[in-house]
Amino acid sequence: MVHHHIAAPQSPVTQMDISDDQTMSEPKDTAIPIDPAQDKQPLHLSEIQLKLLRHAEEGKQLSKMLAVADNQSKNAHNLQQQIDQSTKEKDLLTKAYRQLVEETTQIKEQLATVNEHLNKLVEDRTNLEEELYKLKEHRDSTAEMAKQIQQLEEQKAGLEKEVESLRQKEIHLQNEVGNTGQDGIPADMAMAIKRDVQTFLAEKEKNIVQQVQENLVKTVLAEKEKKIVQQVQKNLVENEKKMHEHLQKCLVETEDAFQRKVERRLSKNETMIQKHDTQVQERLELNGQRIQQWVKDSITKNDRQIKKILAEHDQQIKKSITEVSAGAVPVNEQGYLARRIPMKEIPNKMTEITSAKLCIYVQRNKIATIF
Repeated sequence: MVHHHIAAPQSPVTQMDISDDQTMSEPKDTAIPIDPAQDKQPLHLSEIQLKLLRHAEEGKQLSKMLAVADNQSKNAHNLQQQIDQSTKEKDLLTKAYRQLVEETTQIKEQLATVNEHLNKLVEDRTNLEEELYKLKEHRDSTAEMAKQIQQLEEQKAGLEKEVESLRQKEIHLQNEVGNTGQDGIPADMAMAIKRDVQTFLAEKEKNIVQQVQENLVKTVLAEKEKKIVQQVQKNLVENEKKMHEHLQKCLVETEDAFQRKVERRLSKNETMIQKHDTQVQERLELNGQRIQQWVKDSITKNDRQIKKILAEHDQQIKKSITEVSAGAVPVNEQGYLARRIPMKEIPNKMTEITSAKLCIYVQRNKIATIF
């Protein structure tokens, strides 16, 4: 049997220069010198401390991982809330913008209708003003015609006086003819004069009657035209008054209808917004409850996993302590721990010594072999 002994190591892992003249290809019996006055199992304690340190470090890492997971969960929750809030605000703004566009379109259509109605009324008023201007011109011509009629009436009166004078002359001539007798030349002359006078008077009377009839027709037409002009002027005044009243009424009705429609629209929009706010609040509460339940379940799940991992670590620690305790050997007469220790050469001129599933690394030139 070949025995190797090494000095007690100061730490579980060391790196120093080693020699290239020793090679180990299989496990050998190695003796580790121990100071009997000190602790009998320094290697045993070092392995336990190393395991405890490793498990403590793993516990710290798990705690850090748990804290990071909690922070990530909180950050994700806050970010999701912000995203949901932004999405809802965007939806509300989009809906409000669409409603505003619709209302603006309707208002523009109503304004276009009102403007069209106003333009029509203005056009009607312009036409009425043109007709009134024509009637005023016609009224001036009617005044001229009335003046002419008055002149004709004066001429008629003069003709009537002239007819009366001629009749008086006829009576006088008839009396003279009666006085001169019925025989001879004077009688014939008187009869001829009488016939001429009668013919002249008949023609004159006929002309006077015809002229009077024409003047009467003109007078009647003038009176009728005057009445028509007066009626038209009266109708124009009434129509203009009615037009202004109708325009004012239409404007008032349009304004009232528009105001009522806007109020109904605003009331409807307010009701829809309140309803939407209620739905949003309910959804927010429901999502909040779901998120709280999810966070609670996640925390519970993480706690169970951490407890399970810690329990497994405790079991591993206990198992490692048991293995280390079981692997300890008593000290022999020379003060060495004599047991078969697996040794394997590794690069960098180091030797790996395995014990109780743990490894220590020593320089080859520090290993003492006992034959």
